[in-house]
Amino acid sequence: VAVLGKNDEGQSAVTEATLRPRVRFGGELVPGDEEYAKLHDRAHRACFVGNSVKIRVTVAGVIER
Repeated sequence: VAVLGKNDEGQSAVTEATLRPRVRFGGELVPGDEEYAKLHDRAHRACFVGNSVKIRVTVAGVIER
C-alpha cells in the first residue's frame, strides 16, 4: 500500500509505503517471533531497495505456520 503526497520539493510523490509480505519457511525448523524479528532486521539492513528509498517503509509481515 502506498501513500501519495507531496515531497520536500512540493511535487507529487509516494511519501510512505506499507509492505505486507506473507512469509513461509520450509522444513521443520520454523523460527519463533523473536528469531524472525532478528532475521528480518538483518535482511532489511542488507537490502538494496531498503537502503535506497527515502520514504518511510513499514513492514507488516505475516508468518504462515
